[in-house]
Amino acid sequence: MTRRPTFGIAAVILLAAGQVSGQPLPDSAREAISRQILAVQDEVFRGFNSHDVTRIVSHIEKSSDLRYVEHTQVTVGWETLRKGLETWHRENRDLTARPSASHVNVLSEQVAVLTTAGTILKSGVEAQRFTWTAVFRLMDDGWKIVSAHEAFSDIVAPATGGAAAGTGEVRTGVDR
Repeated sequence: MTRRPTFGIAAVILLAAGQVSGQPLPDSAREAISRQILAVQDEVFRGFNSHDVTRIVSHIEKSSDLRYVEHTQVTVGWETLRKGLETWHRENRDLTARPSASHVNVLSEQVAVLTTAGTILKSGVEAQRFTWTAVFRLMDDGWKIVSAHEAFSDIVAPATGGAAAGTGEVRTGVDR
C-alpha cells in the first residue's frame, strides 16, 4: 500500500499566508474580516444547496495547486475540483447542507481559517454530520478559498426506534 503524504493544516496556512504579520490586528478588523468570510461561506452553501457549481467555484482560487481534501481523498487543482463537483451535484440533487456552527480564525489582514459544523440532509432528513475547514486568502477579487478539508460522520438510527431527524448516534468513517 502506498501512503500519500499528508499535509498539516499549519503547513497549508503558512503556504497560503506567505507571511503572517507579527502585529496583532485590532478587534474591529478581526470582526470585519470574520463577517466577510461568513458572507462568502453563506454564498458557498447557497450554491451547494441550489447545486450551482459555478456559484460554488467562484469562491475558490483558480489554481492548479489547490488542494481539497475529503477525508483522505485529495483533489488537486481548481479544474479537477470543478469537474468533480459537477458530477457529484448532478448525482446528488436530493442532498442539501445546513451549517449549524462556524468559527473564523483571522490570522492576518490577508489570511483566515473558517471551520463550520453542520448536517447534510437527504430529501430533508438528517443523513450525515459534517465539519468543513477552509483556508481563505484575500485576493484582488475578494476572499478566495485556497485549501479546504471536509469530514463526514453517519447518523445512525437509535436501537429503540426509527430514524427520526436529529436523533441517533454519530459514527465516524473510522468506525465503519
